[in-house]
Amino acid sequence: MRSPSKLDENQTNKDLEQKIRAELVYLLYTQAPFAIFGSCIVAAFFVYGLHFVEPNKLLFAWYLCVLGVALLRYGLVRLYLAKRPPKEQASQWKLVFISMTLLSGLLWSSAGVGLVPKNPMYQTFLAFSLAGIAGGAVAYYAGSRVVSAAFILPVLLPFAGWLFYQGSEPYHLLGYLVLLYTGLLLVSASRTHRAVYNAIILQFQNDALLQIQVTAQKEMAIVNQELRNEIHERKLIEKLLRDSEEQYSLVTNALPVLISYVDLQLHYRFNNKAHEEWFGRSLHQITGKPIKDILDPTAFAIFSEYYKELLSKKQITYESLMQFKKDDERYVSVTLIPYVKHHELRGFFSLISDISPRINYLATHDSLTDLPNRGLFNTRFTHALKNANPQKSKLALLFIDLDHFKNINDTLGHSTGDQLLIRVVAKIKMFLRDEDTFARIGGDEFAAILENITTDELLAIADKIHNAFADPFHVDGHDIFTSISVGISVYPDDGTDLQLLLKNADLALYRAKEKGRNSFEFYTADLNEKVNKRLAIETELHQALGNKEFQLYYQPIIDLQRNQITGVEALLRWKNPTLGFVPPAEFIPIAETTSLIVPISEWVIQTACSQNYVWQRHLKTPTCPRVSINLSARQFREKNLVESILATLERTGARGDGLTLELTESLIMQDVEHSATLIRQFKNLGIAISIDDFGTGYSSLSYLRRFPIDIIKIDRSFITDLASSSGDGAIVKAIIMMAHNLKMKVIAEGVETFQQYSFLKMNACDEIQGFIISPPLPVEQIEALLREKHFVQERLAALHLKSELEVSP
Repeated sequence: MRSPSKLDENQTNKDLEQKIRAELVYLLYTQAPFAIFGSCIVAAFFVYGLHFVEPNKLLFAWYLCVLGVALLRYGLVRLYLAKRPPKEQASQWKLVFISMTLLSGLLWSSAGVGLVPKNPMYQTFLAFSLAGIAGGAVAYYAGSRVVSAAFILPVLLPFAGWLFYQGSEPYHLLGYLVLLYTGLLLVSASRTHRAVYNAIILQFQNDALLQIQVTAQKEMAIVNQELRNEIHERKLIEKLLRDSEEQYSLVTNALPVLISYVDLQLHYRFNNKAHEEWFGRSLHQITGKPIKDILDPTAFAIFSEYYKELLSKKQITYESLMQFKKDDERYVSVTLIPYVKHHELRGFFSLISDISPRINYLATHDSLTDLPNRGLFNTRFTHALKNANPQKSKLALLFIDLDHFKNINDTLGHSTGDQLLIRVVAKIKMFLRDEDTFARIGGDEFAAILENITTDELLAIADKIHNAFADPFHVDGHDIFTSISVGISVYPDDGTDLQLLLKNADLALYRAKEKGRNSFEFYTADLNEKVNKRLAIETELHQALGNKEFQLYYQPIIDLQRNQITGVEALLRWKNPTLGFVPPAEFIPIAETTSLIVPISEWVIQTACSQNYVWQRHLKTPTCPRVSINLSARQFREKNLVESILATLERTGARGDGLTLELTESLIMQDVEHSATLIRQFKNLGIAISIDDFGTGYSSLSYLRRFPIDIIKIDRSFITDLASSSGDGAIVKAIIMMAHNLKMKVIAEGVETFQQYSFLKMNACDEIQGFIISPPLPVEQIEALLREKHFVQERLAALHLKSELEVSP
């Protein structure tokens, strides 16, 4: 196999040979015009000389052929010079040139045979003409021996043949001379071609050498420049190294941390300047010494434990209390970084930083929100009270609680809850002033101190904070709707000391929660009485379920088209031996803020399902009424809610299609994805879903269309003023129309008058519920009502008559 260098050499020689051939062809074409012109001149003299001696028509025809071939050859030459074809096409153009040259030679051969005059003197003239035209080929066709032969041989050989054909001794002698002359011309043409060939080779070699020289000069210039650049860079690097060493020394010595390098014998090999200040020793008393002699015994013992881990070539970080100078004890963070070279541990770097200020900061601030904690808040509040000037302005205390935050932690996890807290803090801080103190008191409880503030300014800030929670927070892919409740006490109106103001603000906060949350309340004197009553209700509520003090009442739901009872809503009632009859509006919010709401709700579902099963089996009516049950927010967040309801249905024998679960808008919008999943699971059990109190929450059917909801219950607040011109009528019409477009039924709550009944029936409301038919009744009375087939018609007829009598004058 040939070596690569041999192959490259052969390829180079082949390219050179191709370039030489192309150059020789180019030489032929550039010399051809002179040969063509000379041929035409010689032909003209030849024709002119013979014309006056022996006139012949063939003479002029021959001359015209010479001129035609000359023009053809000249045109070919012009075409070649214009195109200057690549070297790869040189062979084709050479063949064309040979053909045209041979044609010209044949024309002259015809003259040497067919146009020979009889006069010996003119025969000599012809011989010299042919010899001259053939001799010119040596110079003009030096680019190719073949071309020279293609012209010389046709010109001279036929004439030599003619001489031999004459038969006389002189003509034979001339014939030999012509043959000799032909041979000499061919030899001369060959030697001339060789000389030209060698000259061209020499030219290319010179060009190559010149190119090599130019390239070498350029490369030398580049090398010289690179050397100059390298020298400059080395000088620059040396300067930078010197500067960096100085800067490194300046930086390490300026840093307020201990930076050192320790070898495997545990001796200090480098220490920065901070060691002198921290240890109270000069560097020469530290560097080179064993670290055991420098560190206090406790610190060295702790280091020794971590050093064992460092031998695995992993970075180590730990925190510890270290003794430095006398009475200088600091809490430090120690980082040990192994120095590994060629996979071998050579030593380690040590970085020791004082984190005592950070520890002190963490002791007074919340780590999640970076707000002051309760301790710092109390300190600042005490200071604010000392500086307060009640004659000029007020000092306000705001207690802020995030509504239903525990539900968010239970359903979405504590990580999402933490992120929500951070967003809530950022939102509230937008509306507080720079001089206000904002602190985190507990998990979802915050407090703010607003000094030197007027009543109008306080109201404006409270209102802005409250309204800022209308839009959802986007946290971890969830749209979380939340709100805050705020309690406000003012110095000196609501107290003159820290504890009293804190207590009164807390009372105001509970008042805001009792009123439905998502609001702010100022402290008032009657709050104490209400709080005491609340405590009494909460105390008795713990025993109510065990003492069987709860009872379910049922309020009928009427189909407006048939005027028949089609369902009932189960409503919880509580009669306590001490407190008497406690309204649901008072005890249910308290149960929801405690864990009591879960067992109470389970009892409600169990009891309602059992009653529904009894009605399905024994009630002698055309249709068994479906039972509607309200789900509390706390119960809705129970992880096993669906399984619990399914178990209740199986245990009681009730069917899912006889049950309706009522949810509020705000409840399902707290976590849209979780709510949609639960609702779909309920639907799979055949349970109908109703949205209770529609119009008091988000009131967005575009949101609700995302859920498979069956029923919309219009809140009673829109029904009360239907007969007036308040605009509620238009709202109710719009809700009915939009709900029907979304394939949902509509129930109107709180219907009490015949005018309300007529309005709802005329506007295609599906069902109604309210005192117009019946208040909530215990199970015995509702069963009696269900058995009366014509009760609803008779009740409506009586109300209609009463309405007409009231209208009549």
